[in-house]
Amino acid sequence: MGKILRLLGTCLTAAFLLGSLPHISQAAEVKAERDIVQTERQDGREFCLRYQVRAEDALGLRKPGRLLIVVDNSLWAADLAEEPLGQAYEEGKPHKAIGEGETLYMEQEGRFLPVSLREGQWKASGGQTAGERTAQGDVFSCPLYTKGEAQTKGEHIREAVQALLESLVQDAPDTEIGILRAGGRVDVSSVVAAGEGKEVLKAFLEEQKPQGQQNFPAALTLAADLAEESSLPVCLVILAAGTEPLSGEKALLCQSQVQRIRELGGRSFVGVLEDLEKENDAFWQSLASAPGEEHCFFHADPALCLEAAGKHTAGAFQVEIRERLDPRFTLSLPEQSRLEKAGAQVQQAEGVWQVSWPVELYGDRPWEGELTVEARTDFPGGNGVPVGAEGAGVYTQGGQIGEFPPVKANVGASLVLENRQAEIFLGETVPSLWKGEKIHQAMMKGPAPNWYGKGRTGAFSFQWETEAGAAAGTSEELGKTKPRADTVYRLRAIFTPIGSGTGAAGKPVERLEAEGTYAVSVKPGTLRVRMFGDDITQESRLVLAVSGPGQSYALTACPEADPQSGKLVLEAELRNLPYGKYTVTPLGAAGKGFAPQECLLGVCRENDTVDTARRFGVVRFVYQTGRAG
Repeated sequence: MGKILRLLGTCLTAAFLLGSLPHISQAAEVKAERDIVQTERQDGREFCLRYQVRAEDALGLRKPGRLLIVVDNSLWAADLAEEPLGQAYEEGKPHKAIGEGETLYMEQEGRFLPVSLREGQWKASGGQTAGERTAQGDVFSCPLYTKGEAQTKGEHIREAVQALLESLVQDAPDTEIGILRAGGRVDVSSVVAAGEGKEVLKAFLEEQKPQGQQNFPAALTLAADLAEESSLPVCLVILAAGTEPLSGEKALLCQSQVQRIRELGGRSFVGVLEDLEKENDAFWQSLASAPGEEHCFFHADPALCLEAAGKHTAGAFQVEIRERLDPRFTLSLPEQSRLEKAGAQVQQAEGVWQVSWPVELYGDRPWEGELTVEARTDFPGGNGVPVGAEGAGVYTQGGQIGEFPPVKANVGASLVLENRQAEIFLGETVPSLWKGEKIHQAMMKGPAPNWYGKGRTGAFSFQWETEAGAAAGTSEELGKTKPRADTVYRLRAIFTPIGSGTGAAGKPVERLEAEGTYAVSVKPGTLRVRMFGDDITQESRLVLAVSGPGQSYALTACPEADPQSGKLVLEAELRNLPYGKYTVTPLGAAGKGFAPQECLLGVCRENDTVDTARRFGVVRFVYQTGRAG
């Protein structure tokens, strides 16, 4: 119950604004404004879009309305709206005598009824006895409570109506307001414009005291009379503190008077401040527009009911505000969550984000909103980048009625190169690819540049040079180079933005430069030839011919002690060889009878790939006795 009543102020305000505020016809013009600012994020790639949408009635179709509020000031309004927050008095034991003017409260079937001292007994207004005064003090037959900070239902109603008055004085001062009481006395305040009669209406509310039984038939008859005498659009709000069963002629009279107002084009909203039995629920719903529907009747969740009421009320201009982002921009996960919690619809299709806000425009107050966007990580940045995509604007069921002005941003760019290293075999060319990317792209920190089909916003240029400063050309030209020793190449990268950035949000992007190194380690091959035999002496020699990739060699194998057996062997060695296949042929008399042997340096025999781990090769020959030269 407490939750329901705390929402009452919001619901009452919404009921009127949606049902009776100055009408904005579907012919109204919409002014849609959008601007953009750069946030404080240091990389300069985050921006805040700010919106303001206003309905402008160029045809002068707005008219003030008449709001009639029927408030329940019967004894139901004296009930507490929530559990009492003050002192509790136990039953069956004497308590110090309580002042005669004090009001206590007893619980009965979920209600907290006021109890007062009358002729020595504590009694509720309905006659229920809750205790008596004795010589020992007050003795209660059930627990009683003081009010404390809790409010009565009547106080809740008064507080809600007063808040509505304050709102109307500011937003719709020409709106005519009449407040009717539906308790033991049925009367009406002066029907006055909110701006002029604020104090009169507030005084009428303040003097309202709960008394008697509900008398909605008489109050609604008076409301229908006031509606008929007005040429203005009418909205009726009925606020009932309790629900006495109404049937027969009384129920029919209430329904017929509400129907008189409907026939004038008016709308009726009903708020009941307690949960209802099924039979009673149907009656109170019948007083709401339209009968049997929940969109003008609220008790369980007033805010949702009135939101639905707004969708069926001509007084509010229903629009959808739609933002569509250029594919170069995206929404962070926190921003998506914030938007969805605020009631916006967020979706992404074919790389384009769309955010939609369902909005009701009324009066002269604009709708304002914000959206934080950021450039995608693989978009390099640049000046004057459009942030919105085609289709952003204001829509109704009939289509687009307003378009946002274009906004552009200077998206911060960064250019950082990461150093790379490679190892090659002597004779290989410098690798121009790195994990499938061109080496200059692989050295750029971050993902490869993506322009999203929108044209480049800047130009990259790359130039290689040696550590000594000699030009080494492009990456393609570098890939044709065969260094013979370890070499460090330096890459110089430049990003030149297109456009000056004037008129766009954010600091303009300027020309950027960066340098990085590409260290290429060159591994040469070594070929060793070994001749084994029993009669090798210190004077033995063997001349060898070696042919390899593009070059031939001649060398002589000389005696060396084998480290394992200690015997003499003939050895020869060639160093700083490029990768490839080598053929070793013994020459001279000592070499007769030996077949040439092949050796692969750096080459994997299974798949012909080059591997620097295979840079050592050995060819073995075995002497026959008597052949040592």
